[in-house]
Amino acid sequence: SNFGIVTVITVGFSLIGAIVIMPAVLSLMYRFDKNGAGMKMAAGEGVRGGSPQDLD
Repeated sequence: SNFGIVTVITVGFSLIGAIVIMPAVLSLMYRFDKNGAGMKMAAGEGVRGGSPQDLD
């Protein structure tokens, strides 16, 4: 009976989570990550090669 409104509320919460909360959490996680190693791995850097200075 309330399927439509429950669906709208669920989709709304999902959009808020995807647009507002997830980028905020990712930026906080990047801030606490030492030297941004997670972003280097996501970009494909640091897997092979790289300079010895990257290890500091």
